[in-house]
This record gives sequence, C-alpha cells and structure tokens, in this order.
Amino acid sequence: RCLIKSKTEKVILDADALTILSTMKVKKLPSTWILTPHEGELARLLGVTSASVKSKREEYLMMGQKKYGCIVLLKGAMSLISDGGRIQRVSRGTSALAKAGTGDVLLGMIAAFYAQGLSPIDATVLGTFIHGQASIDWMKKGNDHLSLRPMDLIEQIPKTILKLR
Repeated sequence: RCLIKSKTEKVILDADALTILSTMKVKKLPSTWILTPHEGELARLLGVTSASVKSKREEYLMMGQKKYGCIVLLKGAMSLISDGGRIQRVSRGTSALAKAGTGDVLLGMIAAFYAQGLSPIDATVLGTFIHGQASIDWMKKGNDHLSLRPMDLIEQIPKTILKLR
C-alpha cells in the first residue's frame, strides 16, 4: 500500500506480496511494476480457480496484465511474460526449479537486471531465460533435479552467464 501511495516506480511483487495485492482494490499499478505469480497466485489475483489458469495460461496472463497494467510473468514449465503487447515465452528450465526458494532467485535476477538499467520487460525476459538455463546447466553436470538448492542455482548463474556471453 505504501509503495502504491508513494508511486514508487521500480517494484517487483512475488509470493506474500501477491497475496496481499489480491485482497486490495487496485485499479492499475504503474506500468514499470512487475508481478511474478505462479498459476495459483495468478488465480487468486483474478478471483478464479488454479485449474482455470492452468487450462488457459495465455488468456489469464493477459487478463492479469490488463487488470494491473504492468508486466506479468506467469511462472511455470513454459513461463509467459506480457507487458500488454505480445506474449513472450521462455521455455528454458527444468523440473529442478519446481521448489521453494528458486523463485526468490529468479526475482533477485530480475531485480538485478532492472537495477542495472534494463527495461522492466527486458529484465524479466532475460532473468527468466538465464534462470532456466542455469538449471539446465546444473542438471547437465549429472545432478539430480531433487537435489537443487537455491544456493546451487546462485552459484551456477555466473557460469551460465559466461557461457551465454
């Protein structure tokens, strides 16, 4: 509420912040804000079921973007990102990312790119791509997807960025 009232420009909302947002009567957020829900969180934001979101991910992504007026990243095996224009798809990633803490790493990556001057959409797309590729690179080392810890992902990121450059 304080961030909305103070018109803070660069904000990324995830997890409990999305839950709080879902209880608020908000007309639009600044277009520079980024929401990073998974299907259940987007369902809460839109007042629909998770099954509905899962069955029509692109449609509900666009509904969320239209409702809030900012960038929405719908996390998942195929992450979807929209700023109201076209939908960008990031198919990078592994099942190792489907656990607590990896979304926090993703948010940190997006925030870092955003703070370095990338536009909110570019920061979101780049962060999501590198996050997913880092999990692929980590798995290629012979690691089991169940054993990935957020710290492992953080340690892999610089190597993945170097490889991509």
